[in-house]
Amino acid sequence: MAFFIAFILALVTKPFLNSSLCKGEFDFFKTYVVYGVGGSIAISVIVFWVFGGYQLSTESGRIDEGLPIVFRIWALTMAVYFAGIGLAVAKIKERTRSPLMSLYISLLLLSMVALVVVSMFIGMIYSVVYGVTLFVLYRTVWEKQLFKGELKQDS
Repeated sequence: MAFFIAFILALVTKPFLNSSLCKGEFDFFKTYVVYGVGGSIAISVIVFWVFGGYQLSTESGRIDEGLPIVFRIWALTMAVYFAGIGLAVAKIKERTRSPLMSLYISLLLLSMVALVVVSMFIGMIYSVVYGVTLFVLYRTVWEKQLFKGELKQDS
């Protein structure tokens, strides 16, 4: 089941990265506070509510066996989500004129990169499945085009 979630995340990566949120079309408050904090809370509740009960009912019923799998699913989901939020915040940083806000966003991006790396490390097997699926989709279905407006490369 968890590998299926990694596959689904790879399928929704392109539409998510091409959304107006990840393009940085919103202001900083709406992007970081509303979508970043609110979205991560919503994703956390959904993942632990849906998959937590599923893992505990299909495994032996012991929390110490089912919960780590749910935690790895959550870590991978949050890594993909924070990568998109980080991309949006980076695009907002390009438009920012205030040096203090630019410094704050730089520190924020540094912490987001650390969170993404740690999350990918926690769910390493699922991250590998996600990465391989993303690579195959990029090379075949998406025809080497991840973002809208990206030029196709002829090989």
